[in-house]
Amino acid sequence: MSKRKISGFTLIEMMVVVAIIGILATLAIVSYRQTLKTSRDKKRVADIESVRLALNMYADKKGSYPSGNWSTLGNYLGDYLDIANIKDPLPTTYSYTYTPTGTGNNNCQLTYRSEVESGATKSVDCND
Repeated sequence: MSKRKISGFTLIEMMVVVAIIGILATLAIVSYRQTLKTSRDKKRVADIESVRLALNMYADKKGSYPSGNWSTLGNYLGDYLDIANIKDPLPTTYSYTYTPTGTGNNNCQLTYRSEVESGATKSVDCND
């Protein structure tokens, strides 16, 4: 009887390859999730900046910032910005807020929560 040489991969070699692929896939998913969080935070910053600019145009014309809160801004900023289209990328988890401040509403504060910084609240003064 002659010995046949069987070629192919051993079970150990296959397990090592599967483990390496699993590690690479995990790293890719973690990186992708972080990229999504960063992009949502950048959208939040852009949204807040758009609202801040519209509020400054309103204040230049009217002499003060509007009273009220985020849900009532649409009543005041209709000529400058469609506030109904400014929504947080994760509206069920995060939201924007507007607070008039100072004597006679001479300033205001816009806030949002950062996903990258584990939900830390970020504030922007309208006069900045």
